[in-house]
Amino acid sequence: MVAALTVHDLPLLELESACVRETRRFRERGASDARFCLEIFRRALQHSVASGSAPARSPAYADEAARATLVRIYTEYIRAQINRKALGQQAIDDLTQEVWRNFWMAANGGLLFPTLEAALSYLKLATASVVIKHLRRVQSRAREDSIQAMSAETGEAPLPAPDEGPFNAHIRQRFRARVRELLGATLDGEIYWLRYDRGYSPREIAALLAKTPHNADGRLTARRVSDILERCIQRLSADPEIRDLLQAD
Repeated sequence: MVAALTVHDLPLLELESACVRETRRFRERGASDARFCLEIFRRALQHSVASGSAPARSPAYADEAARATLVRIYTEYIRAQINRKALGQQAIDDLTQEVWRNFWMAANGGLLFPTLEAALSYLKLATASVVIKHLRRVQSRAREDSIQAMSAETGEAPLPAPDEGPFNAHIRQRFRARVRELLGATLDGEIYWLRYDRGYSPREIAALLAKTPHNADGRLTARRVSDILERCIQRLSADPEIRDLLQAD
């Protein structure tokens, strides 16, 4: 009697087709069978045994085809997370590649996913981390340009940017990602990050943004900045995910 085939026996092409179908069902909150996707993750993340006495600097992957399949299936999922940030096409392409680079680097340490939800949550978190770091770089460059412009006008040397420290805590990463989702690339969002990420006072923020399109009406005073910050806090405090993240931190 021939034993029934298991997901471990299925060819990669069949697994890919089934995984695409089951991932769609999962994201639509329907009944889904995660075994096909988890098998692709297992094959993609398994390492071959290093030969020789000296350990390899980084583990070699035993199934490169499974890795390519994983990238093919979930690249659009990653891009969907990035698209919401209203970034340009080139930035989206670059950030997608950066997410996968970070994912494989983390995989070198031994990633295991017991459920499809855990795998997709990890990809979402990795994407949020990459996007936030990118936005911070953009913001830092914009800030430096503004400070240099102000310095040229006043003749004063610009102050060094404060040390922000490492950005590794998962809860903090998701908190910042959620704030970005709620506030977006708006005046409120920029003022919030200048205050709570960069440490500027409302008066300094008003001065920093005085000659930008945000102040086209000439009414961006310290008082108005304070009102905007209060509005941001109220909006964030009303969000259930923000409240949960703050309690977990």
